[in-house]
Amino acid sequence: MSDYTKMRFTSTEDPDRSIILTLPATPEQFQEAMQSIGAEAVGTGCKVTDFASDVPALDQLLAVNSDAVIDATPDELNYAAARIAELTPAQRRLLDAVSESTLRLRKLERIIDFKENSEYFLLIPEAKNAAELGRYYAYQSGMVDMPEKWKAAIDCEKLGMIATELERGAFTAHGYVLPTGDEWTPHFEKSRSVPAAYRITGARPSIRERLKSEKPKTSKARKHDTPDQER
Repeated sequence: MSDYTKMRFTSTEDPDRSIILTLPATPEQFQEAMQSIGAEAVGTGCKVTDFASDVPALDQLLAVNSDAVIDATPDELNYAAARIAELTPAQRRLLDAVSESTLRLRKLERIIDFKENSEYFLLIPEAKNAAELGRYYAYQSGMVDMPEKWKAAIDCEKLGMIATELERGAFTAHGYVLPTGDEWTPHFEKSRSVPAAYRITGARPSIRERLKSEKPKTSKARKHDTPDQER
């Protein structure tokens, strides 16, 4: 797929100097981008001035919850782009369908965690409208147990409409997508820790992250009193 996800960095010393970095990027690519505009790092000589993506999950997130992107760090956005790039073709089609429906993920954390939670949704590519969904359920799903000749009496469009309402599904250009009822398991959403390989800014783990990684020590209880360039 010819997706793009890009972040613009602009020099705070010279606003005419900026560079666009394509995500996901490596720490080396980030440092090269910083050097090209005479900056050391984000917040030290430069700032993020734009973010754009034609990846449906990120594009829709910008549309429905722009704060989720604006408030994210460059490392988190880089991690999100990398996680999407790691999806299998089937997982990516599913994410695109989810993103183009009312079921879209409204948090960056959930987009990052989608790979481990792809079974939270189901995509039926054969069904792009109610009639096709009804025919799928009647003839292909194995859910309607009756002689084939009897199925001719089924109003497939009405069956599809009823199923859509009950399943809280949605039709997209990729097919019919619905929640499966599986439980969503948070990973990044819970830890808020970007793996070192995706930290393009070179930022170290926060104090909170370091404390989480340290094993608690046993001790006795104590009593207290109280676009110019592009990469």
